[in-house]
Amino acid sequence: MLLDLKSQACFGLDEVGIAVWEGLAAHGDPDLVIEALLSEYDVDRETLANDVRSLVEDMLQRGLLINVDQTPR
Repeated sequence: MLLDLKSQACFGLDEVGIAVWEGLAAHGDPDLVIEALLSEYDVDRETLANDVRSLVEDMLQRGLLINVDQTPR
């Protein structure tokens, strides 16, 4: 579960969602997460890449992730 402290909304993640979240925390790069997950799950690269990017985009829109490349320094 992820909790948005601003809205107090909870977001549930399935097993793959948790793996994506943990991969982003460890690597920070969705492409590296995709590469790591390809060895763990029986899925083709295109499907996995689409799913990971969709989840990341959803989390960005909800404010659960920030894109550090676009963050003012």
